[in-house]
Amino acid sequence: MLPIALAAQGEGMAPGGTPTPGRPTTDQQMSGEAVFYQNCTFCHEHDAQKRRLVAQFLGPTLIGLYKAKNPSDDVARALILNGIPKRMTGFRYTLIAKEVDDLIAYLKIR
Repeated sequence: MLPIALAAQGEGMAPGGTPTPGRPTTDQQMSGEAVFYQNCTFCHEHDAQKRRLVAQFLGPTLIGLYKAKNPSDDVARALILNGIPKRMTGFRYTLIAKEVDDLIAYLKIR
């Protein structure tokens, strides 16, 4: 069902098989986009040119995360809140539950 929802929102593939992200269309997705750019973009930059400049310091791109890995919302929520030891800081003291839900909604279309 998720791939159908992504396709309906403009998700597709760019030349070379790179996922092309959808655009936020709901209030929740737009709020999640703001959360992403305020908290995640430094390490999970979407812009390929910027990623090349500082690649050794960055985490993976999150474009296509739900299409490629298909994590459950609970797994995504746990990673966002708890982080990954020595690799990613958790946001349990930074984000409230609604912001995490909004971020997950945004990541689903990216």
